Amino acid sequence: GPGDIMATLLDARGHERSAQQGGLSLHRRDGTPFPAHLRAVPLSRGQAPRLLIILQDLSERQAMVDQTEMLAQRALLGEVTAIFAHEVRNPINNISTGVQLVASRLGEDHPLYASLDRVHKECNRLDQLMRDVLFFARPLELKIEPIDLAEMLQRLLLRWGPRFHQAEVHVHTAFAAD
Repeated sequence: GPGDIMATLLDARGHERSAQQGGLSLHRRDGTPFPAHLRAVPLSRGQAPRLLIILQDLSERQAMVDQTEMLAQRALLGEVTAIFAHEVRNPINNISTGVQLVASRLGEDHPLYASLDRVHKECNRLDQLMRDVLFFARPLELKIEPIDLAEMLQRLLLRWGPRFHQAEVHVHTAFAAD
């Protein structure tokens, strides 16, 4: 580990009081680093100096902090994506409306009508893409409602029946009325 651990140990021993140091990066025997917290507690006052050294591995805590941070970033990305998709849809709709207006005034016989129709179709495709982005960017709204568990399990077993048969898995069921 880092050399400044010695200062914490000497402080605990010299002043005969607990000393601690956080934010350490120690290394396991295989060389992989891990975040740690060190606490040194003097055991015997007046006798030969002895210290109880407690090392706390903070890997799990750091992993939870990292995961929380990643989820927060994903939530922010979802919000930004929704704003972006909404802002892009407005100009696409304006372009589509303008193209339709020009095409209707020129008529189907005009040489540019086919090109305008392609632009209109591309606008519709982009609008659908933006709707899909908005669908995935919005938070999922759960609807909790009671279900017939036996019926649901029967449907699942029916669906997976061919695979069970192929794997020579035999299913036996018995459902209580309640």
